[in-house]
Amino acid sequence: FAESIWQPQLLKWLVALALAQCGVLVAACVLADSHGPGLAQYPAWMLGPVAAVALSAVVWEVGVVRAAGFRCKVLVTLPSTALNVVDVATDSLAAASVIAAACGGSSQLEDAWRLVTDQSALPFHTPLWLLAILAWLSGGLQFCLAFVSVLAYKDGFAATGADLMGFETFALLSEGQRTEEEQDENEEQRTEAEQRAIDARRRGAESQADFRVLVKFLLRLLIENLFQLHLQLTCIGLSVALSGWTGAARSMLLSVSISAFFLTMKLLQAVPTMASILAGTATYRDKPVSERIMWVGVPCVPTLLLVVYAAAKFWALFQCPQHLLNVTGCVELDL
Repeated sequence: FAESIWQPQLLKWLVALALAQCGVLVAACVLADSHGPGLAQYPAWMLGPVAAVALSAVVWEVGVVRAAGFRCKVLVTLPSTALNVVDVATDSLAAASVIAAACGGSSQLEDAWRLVTDQSALPFHTPLWLLAILAWLSGGLQFCLAFVSVLAYKDGFAATGADLMGFETFALLSEGQRTEEEQDENEEQRTEAEQRAIDARRRGAESQADFRVLVKFLLRLLIENLFQLHLQLTCIGLSVALSGWTGAARSMLLSVSISAFFLTMKLLQAVPTMASILAGTATYRDKPVSERIMWVGVPCVPTLLLVVYAAAKFWALFQCPQHLLNVTGCVELDL
């Protein structure tokens, strides 16, 4: 876990994952069948390279675990590496399905989407293909922040960069190493200045741990997962209303399932941090109650509302006649 070891490795994987994500998007756009009225269908064999990249990420992370010394706690995070890679890649495939449909010329998705926005409270219309690109670029924002975090060699930033790339095992081990190094030092031989420095590092680590959760909460949950989830549910509903449950709609439903799984995991991971903020522990012990409630309420309330709305849209896929929902109820379209 020396800087000379972990930093080049993380940078290599950051570049590899970014290139893989771009490659999946471009290949799916070029190879997708866009002759129907709904979503374009990318070739099923493209899931093979996605699985290969996920397996490569797992092999790399297992090597990191062996180099750092095996710990039982990593058994919880190791499966998340492959699933994170699959999540990012299937989001790229879903974006390609929308973009290819718009470029194909025969799809009626955009026309149906305009009918939906005309019935909604939105004061403007944004094309679906543009929303798909923006949702895909939200993952690029994570990669940019991960790149900055990895280059900024500072306590906690390596863990933040690893988290943003989905390598939670690496983040867990890098945190544990700092704690063990502090515990291994002989307390009796510490000077007062050394003890103050160690206490300051511990407080910084607590602050960085909270920062990591908030970064994951805001970036990977709100901006990426929920954005992707709502967009993909809308695209599925439009496609099913136009052409029924085609292979393309079922493929995007797979991406929705993975995003929903990670959304649940990230919400559960945020619970202990939000509880510690409310309780006034660690770095929040000197904060007034009103400020602690604001720190929890500002991200949590809109997130929970969007999660409930996403669940309602999933219900509408199978219960509403046109498979679509807005804030006033099931959408009625003249298709």
